[in-house]
Amino acid sequence: MPLRSLLGEAYALVREAARRTVGMQHFPVQVVGGIALFEGHVTEMQTGEGETITAVMPAFLRAVPVPGHGCHVITVNDYLAKRDAKMMGPIYKQLGLSVGYIQTPMESDERRDAYSKDMTYGTAKEMGSDFLRDRLRMGVVVQTQSRRRIFSRGQDEQVVQRGNHFALIDEADSILIDEARTTLIIGLTQPNDSATVNLLRWSHRATHHLKENEDFIYEPDRRSAYLTDTGCPKILMMAKPTLLDSIDSYRIYSHVERALAASLAFECDRDYVVVDESTGRIMEGRKWQDGLHQAVESKEQVPITAATGQATRITVQNFFRQYTYLAGMSGTTVQTKCELKKTYGLHVSVIPTNQPCLRTSELPRTFPTMEAKRLAIVDEIEALNRSDRPVLVGTPSVDTSEALGKLLKARGVEHQILNAKFH
Repeated sequence: MPLRSLLGEAYALVREAARRTVGMQHFPVQVVGGIALFEGHVTEMQTGEGETITAVMPAFLRAVPVPGHGCHVITVNDYLAKRDAKMMGPIYKQLGLSVGYIQTPMESDERRDAYSKDMTYGTAKEMGSDFLRDRLRMGVVVQTQSRRRIFSRGQDEQVVQRGNHFALIDEADSILIDEARTTLIIGLTQPNDSATVNLLRWSHRATHHLKENEDFIYEPDRRSAYLTDTGCPKILMMAKPTLLDSIDSYRIYSHVERALAASLAFECDRDYVVVDESTGRIMEGRKWQDGLHQAVESKEQVPITAATGQATRITVQNFFRQYTYLAGMSGTTVQTKCELKKTYGLHVSVIPTNQPCLRTSELPRTFPTMEAKRLAIVDEIEALNRSDRPVLVGTPSVDTSEALGKLLKARGVEHQILNAKFH
C-alpha cells in the first residue's frame, strides 16, 4: 500500500494525540505544511507559526512503515534539539513511538541509545560528525601527509547510527545552502617537531619584510595570499635558523603564505579570540586546517599547538544527500528555491499564516560612518527600553559588541554582552 494513502488517517491520529497530550491541536495551515513536508518539499512558514509541532506529522508517517530505521529532525542548536524532543515527546509516546536527542557532550553509548529511538533530534554538525565516526568504525582507509593509515572497527565498538532514512531540517535554507560547502572533519593530531615550530615563528617574522603586490599578492575574497616570482627568491635569501636547513623551499613558501593570510585576512576579536589558558573554553577542540591555526598562533605569540590532519571528511551538502527522504522548513526559503531544486531536487512551498500577519517591515537605513550607525542603534535601544521592550542586538564581531557596550554604558542603559569571551 502506498504510504501516501495513509496520510489522512495518520495526520488525524497525530492531531488528536497532540490535543490529548500537550493541549495543542494542529491548525489547517499546519496540516498543509505537514503534507508538503511529507512530499519532500521545503516549506516557508513564518516565525511563530508552529514549525515544531508541524514536523511531528511527516516524521510520524515516515517512521511508521519502516521500524528500525529511525527519523532525524535537524535543529539549529543543542538547546532546541533537547527542548523540541521533550516538548513533542508525549505526542510520540501516545502514538507508540520513542524519541531521543543528541547533545554535544554525549559519549558513544549515549548517542547509540538516542539513535536507537524512532525519532532523534539533533544538530547537523553532531549528526554529520557521528556519520563520519561511524565510517571510521566500519573501516576507512585514510591518506595523511606522512603515511597511509587504516582505521578499522574494533570488536567492542559498534556504529551509533542506524542509517539515513529520513531527515527533516529546521532552518533548511541556512543549513542546505549557506552551510552546504562547510566541511565536517574528524581530525588527527600531528605533533610538531622543533623544526616546524621554528619555521612557523620565522615565517611570521618574514612577512614583515615583504611588500604587497611586489613580493606577494593578497586576495581578500579568498582570504589567501601567494608569493610572486620576486617574493620567492627574497624568502630564500633571508637569514634563517639552522634548524630550517633540512626543510625544502616549497614547504617554506607554503608556511610564509599561510602566515601572510593569518596577518591580513584573520583579525583578532572578529575571526578568533585569544583567551587565558585557565579559563578559556571557546569552541574547544576546533582548529583551522592546513597549518592556518598554527600560523595565527605564531602571529599572536602564543604556544603553538599540534597540527591536525584529516581522518575523514564530508561536506554538509553530501551528508544530507545520504538520506533516502529529505524535507525542510524555514521562514525564508523562496529566495533560495532555485538552489534547493538544483542541488537537492527539493521544491519550495509557501504556507500561509493561520491569522493575517500584523508584522510590518521597516525600510533599511544607511549611515555615512560606523560611529553614526552605532549611535542610532543606541538611540533605538533607549526608545524601546522606555516602553519596557527587551532588545537583542546581533553584531558581526566581538569588538563591535564591545563598542556598542561602551556606548550603552555611557548612556546608563542596563545591558549584558554575550560573545565568545563571555559565556
